Amino acid sequence: MGVSRRSYSHVFVKNRRMGRAEFEEKEYEIAATVELAWGAGGHGLIYSPGQVLERIVGFDVSANPGPSHRLWAVMQVPRPPGISLVPSLWLPGQMPPTGRLPTRPVSVVLQYKRPEYLRGHAAKQWHRWRRPYFRIVRSREQQTVLLRLERKVGARAIVRYAAPAFWRRADLESNQLTGQVLATSGFVSPASVGKHRVWTYIQPGTQGYGNPDGPYRQFETVEELFVQLTGFDEQAGELVPLNVDGVREHFHVLAAAATEREPVLRRSLETWRKRLLTARFDFELPRGTVDLLVSYAAMQSIVTRLGASWHIGDLRA
Repeated sequence: MGVSRRSYSHVFVKNRRMGRAEFEEKEYEIAATVELAWGAGGHGLIYSPGQVLERIVGFDVSANPGPSHRLWAVMQVPRPPGISLVPSLWLPGQMPPTGRLPTRPVSVVLQYKRPEYLRGHAAKQWHRWRRPYFRIVRSREQQTVLLRLERKVGARAIVRYAAPAFWRRADLESNQLTGQVLATSGFVSPASVGKHRVWTYIQPGTQGYGNPDGPYRQFETVEELFVQLTGFDEQAGELVPLNVDGVREHFHVLAAAATEREPVLRRSLETWRKRLLTARFDFELPRGTVDLLVSYAAMQSIVTRLGASWHIGDLRA
């Protein structure tokens, strides 16, 4: 059945009003995380396939695929017999020197978002921007947990949604090559998003808008984000380190915030803690170390459930 020129044109225009980012959320997350970890230009290129490809090839869950899994037929090899986990494979190895551990730790929790690119008068917020704009949508669970973390941890952590001001795959790859993924991304706090499910923006360093009736809030640049990590004395015109605790206290404070209103997680962690304390190891595992492991697991469990990213830095750097 043919399509008239008029109807074809209508479909074409309608489809161009809104474009979902050509890359997946995880691809953007990995690219931004590499820059956070190594700095622009200080690393090799790392590309991460997205979740769609993971589901096709199965490598996201292929640590122990069954004998009938398609992977073995494609590779034309029999299923490997596997290995036995013996203590030598998981005993602690060489520990980093104390001087390399952060003395003034600060956490950055980022919820990466995949944007939509909207244009044309039919876009709902066109009257606000009068130009093409980006839109991200947050989930209820993301907002509830991130807002709780933001309020509870205070100056010990920066909690933000992160979103790019680009949507084409070519732009992602170009920004990776030039180390500009973070520079072309913006950051907004859960408190700024507030009750609004949708956040719209143009570019970092300007203000964004919570749909449908939110006030304009700052869509921070990465430079503004890192100023938040230390604080800025406007009168002195210099960066001032925040009063942040050591690693042990830092982990415990984060864990308390992460497990608040999470009774199931608290019970699971307590069960695990008791097992660690009563288990027999070939090395010493002090109670304080167990408590740190549990605190780490608490925070990691929350960010993993949300699909967020957790980074720990040192204000000395």
